[in-house]
Amino acid sequence: MSGRNAVRILVVASFASATPGIAQRAEENAVVSAEDAFGTSVGRESIGIYGDGSVRGFSPSVAGNVRIDGLYFDQQGGLTGRVREGSTIRVGVAAQADPFPAPTGLVDISLRPSGEQNLLSVLGSVGPYASTAIEMDGQLRFSPGLSAAIGAAGFRDRYANGGRSRSASVGVVPRWLITPSVRLTAFWGRGETFGETAAPIFIPRSDRINQRIVRGEYQGPDWAENRNSTDNGGLVVDGAFGPWSVKAGVFRSIFRSALSFSNIIEDINDSPTVVRSLFANPSSRFASVSGELRVARSLKEGPRQHLFLVSLRAREVSSRYGGSDFIDLGTSTLGERITLPRPAFRFGAQNIERVRQATLGVSYGLKWGSLLDLRAGVQRTRYKKDALDASGTETDRTTLAWLPNVTAALHVTPTLTAYASFVRGLEENGVAPDFAANRLETLPALLTRQWDAGVQWKPSDATNVVIGYYNVQKPYVTLDQANIFRAIGTETHQGFEASVSTSISKNLRVVAGGAYGNPTVGVDPFLAGSVGRRPVGQPRIIAQLSLNYDVSMLPGFSLDGSLNHTGRQASNLENSYFIPPITTLDAGLRYSFKIRKVPATLRFTVRNVTDAYEWVSVGAGAFEPLNQRSYSAYLTIDL
Repeated sequence: MSGRNAVRILVVASFASATPGIAQRAEENAVVSAEDAFGTSVGRESIGIYGDGSVRGFSPSVAGNVRIDGLYFDQQGGLTGRVREGSTIRVGVAAQADPFPAPTGLVDISLRPSGEQNLLSVLGSVGPYASTAIEMDGQLRFSPGLSAAIGAAGFRDRYANGGRSRSASVGVVPRWLITPSVRLTAFWGRGETFGETAAPIFIPRSDRINQRIVRGEYQGPDWAENRNSTDNGGLVVDGAFGPWSVKAGVFRSIFRSALSFSNIIEDINDSPTVVRSLFANPSSRFASVSGELRVARSLKEGPRQHLFLVSLRAREVSSRYGGSDFIDLGTSTLGERITLPRPAFRFGAQNIERVRQATLGVSYGLKWGSLLDLRAGVQRTRYKKDALDASGTETDRTTLAWLPNVTAALHVTPTLTAYASFVRGLEENGVAPDFAANRLETLPALLTRQWDAGVQWKPSDATNVVIGYYNVQKPYVTLDQANIFRAIGTETHQGFEASVSTSISKNLRVVAGGAYGNPTVGVDPFLAGSVGRRPVGQPRIIAQLSLNYDVSMLPGFSLDGSLNHTGRQASNLENSYFIPPITTLDAGLRYSFKIRKVPATLRFTVRNVTDAYEWVSVGAGAFEPLNQRSYSAYLTIDL
């Protein structure tokens, strides 16, 4: 379906509506919604110096620090936009609301809302790179207190590398207010991807790539297409009974891959000839059941409010992966499209793994009037991993650990708060990348720790300033000299971060933030001569400035933009080459209007306005080009 036809369908649908609704998706605006610059996503928009895949230099999603409605959720496949309204990154003072914070920060997912009115939002988009999509998200009211958010969408995507995919998603989020103090929320969402071309990974012969390629031209055989699906579902019960409160959730998350490919372009040097290869991966499956039960008791004593909380978390993860077949595609010219016929694949035995983890936690919280907020907690966790690899070798690892945490916030004045925290965690380390010798191997969970401190200043409801220091220590997991992805030492990230979100005037909203750090590595003695002091892919400086300006002379029009900067970063284990600093500019225009009293928004954006070019790191010694300039437009109508 072309983008023009999608827009036509939306306009016709809007005029066919008999009754106007309340604005739903038409008002999505990440800059306006963000409380700080650390990371906010709303619908299709996101801003912030951090994201689901990187907080203070580490990935909270890989670490397992995802929450739904504050409850522990082991995510194997991402939630679709049909059930996920957005997410917020919780670090520093913002993470102290959770009784059990995590060293890599928290990804707090919000589900799509529903209420007492029937609503429907329809979004049609064109771009980037000539992609097209149509999304429909609505709310249904069945009876007082019983409603549901529902949605369905279809996508025909084109990527910066010239590749393509088709996908679809559906979801439902029912809610039932059983009594004024007891609420039940459920959700289920499925995403299906058909025919997604395998993105190329570029590996040079030396420490860098000196050549440029024409971006937007796919470098791989057309038959190298990935097919996968995700299913996520869950149930959350939240109840208050006088001084007691109970909150519980159970979740199921599944990622299935019917067939996938790893597209490798290596031995790149100053000549145009490169070596091409593919790994074909048979069907794989990663599935988990997880959940958390929290029971809390509050006690008021004069100006002091005490909160006692007990938490039980558990998860069970089963994985089946591996058995790949290697396909030698021979040599070609860098940038050349390969048209070789599809071979017959010969897959091998697969690895089978099961992880079981149970965590019991207790927490005490003290709120002393408007002066002090204090929390102290401890968790006892048992982590057990059983594995049977393709050769028939069995392994069994069990880890027991105490995980303490302490957080404090002192309200120096009504507008100024000083905060500090310490936390230990047992976090996952993901899987080995496609270009590793132990590719796709899942790594054991490892102990981590973090402490931070800072100040927050809120002179008004429209202004929030945070300045803080952090120190995070984790195992250094990267490719060693034998190309095996594993822990080879200790990685420490320490530095300062700052965020300012403010409305300079009634028309101008500004969200700015940055982090200046000193990421360092301490390695095993026998590797000391071959490993640099800087971890791969970790810049010392990251910064972002985002703004939204409502044009007074043109009612309904607003301008927005983001200036993004990433400092230089080591691209390999030895630190023999550093990727230069990268600065990009994004710009957008938004027009909010009504069609027969129905709210609508027309949005136009340009990414990488200056068309900056650089090779960026995707792992030790592996690269991909920075996405080229792209354009996109979408129309949202709330029926």
